[in-house]
Amino acid sequence: MKFPSQCRGREEEETQWHCGGDRENEKEDKENQVSNVVLQNSKEGCTPYPPSSAPGLILMELKQAKLNLNRTTNDIADVRALVESLNKKLEKERISLEKTHERLTQNTSKISSLEEELN
Repeated sequence: MKFPSQCRGREEEETQWHCGGDRENEKEDKENQVSNVVLQNSKEGCTPYPPSSAPGLILMELKQAKLNLNRTTNDIADVRALVESLNKKLEKERISLEKTHERLTQNTSKISSLEEELN
């Protein structure tokens, strides 16, 4: 299969180097690199891989989408927990403010009655 000249070397351009990391991250990075090359070349009208390898790439993309969905779900759960925590703090603050307002009202009435006694 011949590739248009604009498609050659894309994989090298998309390669990202990193140091350290575990095998899972390296595998994920390689899958992302392959997906990036395929997506970039498909945008340019190239077909860098024969159709027989497309199901494997689709599976990789689905796995990546699943990971992204799991991350998003976890992020939503974290946001919900934070909102719940802030709502509890807000309720405590509201109760404290009401108590302070009541004490202020009582103190104001005491001051008024003491002023009347002095006059």
